[in-house]
Amino acid sequence: MNHFADNLKYIRQELGWSREYIAGKLSSATGKDIDSRRVQNWELDRGEPEYDILKEIILLFLIDDMFVFMYKPLTSLPLTTRILHAGITV
Repeated sequence: MNHFADNLKYIRQELGWSREYIAGKLSSATGKDIDSRRVQNWELDRGEPEYDILKEIILLFLIDDMFVFMYKPLTSLPLTTRILHAGITV
């Protein structure tokens, strides 16, 4: 089961970032036109980003394990594991 949509929304909210902020960062990093609606669609599981955009999301969130981000619900992992895998600070 793919958990990309839930994990993207979870990490974005934990960091206090808006969809607009993420879209701007990804647009700058990839040179592609990414808007907040596109980020929202990813969070609603209405598609996934292309691989180059996904790589930038991984870098943006300081995620060290793409497999965990894509296929495991971060909210079900122990807090220390979530921090390790998602760059979330407490």
